[in-house]
Amino acid sequence: MKHPLDVLSPDLRSEYLHREALLFHSRFNLYCLIAGSIFLTVSMQYLFRELFLGQPHTFRTQELYLWATAFIGTAAGYVVNRPFRSRRFSLGVAAVYTVIFTCALAGLSFVYPENNLVFVFYFAFALLFASALIPWRLGEVLCLSVFYAGAFTLAYVYVVHGMGYSGQGLPRFRLPWDGLIFMGMASFIS
Repeated sequence: MKHPLDVLSPDLRSEYLHREALLFHSRFNLYCLIAGSIFLTVSMQYLFRELFLGQPHTFRTQELYLWATAFIGTAAGYVVNRPFRSRRFSLGVAAVYTVIFTCALAGLSFVYPENNLVFVFYFAFALLFASALIPWRLGEVLCLSVFYAGAFTLAYVYVVHGMGYSGQGLPRFRLPWDGLIFMGMASFIS
């Protein structure tokens, strides 16, 4: 079976691939800016709650390291990807940025291990967000899905077994299995 691009003339195929690369490039830059902004904004509102609304224990200073990770990763991804080179280059930068951003998310589960029940939703949201903003190909989305599910699982195992925090769930929602089912649904939607 022929690939759909094989039916195009070489000029049209070249133009299509160039435009696809430009779209990926520009969407990755947008993804960096929005993902980094969301991470920092959500985190800052917890600091605001603690400082100005008198809600104790909503922010821990270890989270500042995660701010630095998210900020430096976002800035580096944006700057490195800024000049257009190729789709393959932008894909590589996107993969590295995804790892950095996911490490910052996983770091939240280590800073706030008592809230480990909600972190599956952070990972699923990050997967949905990345797949909605960047025009990944199907195989790339599958790799992204496996990566996020694996990151969630490793973070969960470390929090429960390495840090000794209970993996108790709600009556109908038990980690890690229901979390992996939820990640599977996010992957399917992606």
